[in-house]
Amino acid sequence: MSHPPFQDTQQHPAILLPRENARSGQDLPTTPEGGRNEWRDSQLSYWLLGLMLIVQLGLIGTLVVLVTLSRERKGFVAVGGDIALRLSIDSYEARTTLSETVFWTTIPTLFMTLFAMAWGNVVSAYADEMPFRALREGGTLGQTVCLDYRRSSSCYNYIIAWKNGHILLGFCMFSALTATVALVPLAAHLFQVSTPTFTNNAAFPQTTVYNESNLVPLIDYQPVIGMVSAVKVYGANVSKTTNVNEFEINTTAHFAALDCQYLTEYNLTRDSANEDTTLISLEAIDRGCNVSLTAGVGPGNTNYLHLVSNDNCPEGTNYSRISYLAGAYSASATYLLDSISVISCIPSYAQANGTLTSPPSFLPLSFKPDSQTQSDARPSDWRLFEQQLIAVSNLGNSNSPDYTSQFGQLILDMIIAEDPSLILDPTTLISATSRAFASAFAVLAKIHLFPSSVQEPAATGSVISFQTRLVTVRWSVYTSIVILGVFAILNVLLMVILSQKRPILTEEPYGILGAAVLLRNSNLQELVNNEEWRRRHGGQFYEWLKEEYELGRERCTINADSVITVERLVRKSKEAL
Repeated sequence: MSHPPFQDTQQHPAILLPRENARSGQDLPTTPEGGRNEWRDSQLSYWLLGLMLIVQLGLIGTLVVLVTLSRERKGFVAVGGDIALRLSIDSYEARTTLSETVFWTTIPTLFMTLFAMAWGNVVSAYADEMPFRALREGGTLGQTVCLDYRRSSSCYNYIIAWKNGHILLGFCMFSALTATVALVPLAAHLFQVSTPTFTNNAAFPQTTVYNESNLVPLIDYQPVIGMVSAVKVYGANVSKTTNVNEFEINTTAHFAALDCQYLTEYNLTRDSANEDTTLISLEAIDRGCNVSLTAGVGPGNTNYLHLVSNDNCPEGTNYSRISYLAGAYSASATYLLDSISVISCIPSYAQANGTLTSPPSFLPLSFKPDSQTQSDARPSDWRLFEQQLIAVSNLGNSNSPDYTSQFGQLILDMIIAEDPSLILDPTTLISATSRAFASAFAVLAKIHLFPSSVQEPAATGSVISFQTRLVTVRWSVYTSIVILGVFAILNVLLMVILSQKRPILTEEPYGILGAAVLLRNSNLQELVNNEEWRRRHGGQFYEWLKEEYELGRERCTINADSVITVERLVRKSKEAL
């Protein structure tokens, strides 16, 4: 079918394109004569859009399930062990890094990237079809044959679509941009590693029982002091195993403590043996009980600490005292001692119900007593413990005038290990003495006062396990669910619209050749054949068209034979015939 040429004469200055073959606004037959097949981009096929909808709903369902499991189970899967990749790589760091990256960073990001690409292809295909759909309904050149959304950046092409009245397309374009700049980055932050605690009740068999009668006179306290020194001074660990979990056991603890005071009122006397050594006698009263000691002081040690035990305190003043005199040797001092400290302590022994905590790794045990259940539990031979503990001879000559026992040296060593500058500070001395005494009794009880027993009932408690688990980042998951929900709605609308609007092409237009085929027999071909745009505009056809014609009032349509027709295309400053 042919069309008359454009008329541009003084007698007929306007162009009025023929309309006899244009069926503007009419629906084309879905099965044209000749049995031609209608073509539509495969990205807009119903099965692919249905698959996209299934993927969208599947992603939403998966995220909902994961966030629910994560909330109820403190994470939806354990990290490490079974989840780790079994890679044939020698480097532990490389295996760990690859495992973490693949499972909760790379794979979610990869899935969302593929989804964004697929959705972008659907939107692009829908945009490519839009000019042909506009031809069916009739539109201007800018809405039909000159419309190409690929010329516009994806950052704002949705605005152009809205201006053209393509509302659904505009929202689809905006969603494709959102998928790239929001959904994909969110995928990398959907999950993170957490270490929650899990508490389960349990019964713990008691293999030992407290027996104070095991505190016999012939006990070697040197290993006791040595073990305390190893832990408190040198940081040794007495645990034999590494706990993976934390245990909390309801049990009864036996412990000893010192209530120490720094005495400021005391009497010192000196019995001079020679200029470098002397015997010092100390007399004092600590809370109603006498403190008395006599000891030699000499240049053998820089720091001096002499202990004495008194187990004959008057009734009502507690049972006993452990006291000592400490100072730094100075040949010019009156008593050959500078920084003199006199400290006296009241020993006590108690038991209390409470919770014994065994933390993971090699951390020490801790006990939290219930103060309401605390009661006195003084061993029958407590005197032996106090007297023999402070009397263990130090290395060297115990008859030296500056004799300091092993327990006294333990106190000094504990302070030196923490801060040597506070070695004779009264507050620091009191703290170190209390800790050394309590630790010595704990070691003694461990070795001698808790013999094996299989008749004790099991103790109740709980096992607190620490598990590295993968949890959902809720704000990221919820945001992703909302975005995917919007995509699903747009997907459904596309399926409905495309089912109502049939395609108009019989085959896919292949590049420039396809454009030439579509223009065959069209009156637009006459404009293209006009050499004026080549001469006056250097080959810029569209610029010539905008300059010569009043664009915006014309109407482009396509008929049943796929022939494009333009009507009401008027030259500027001229009237249509």
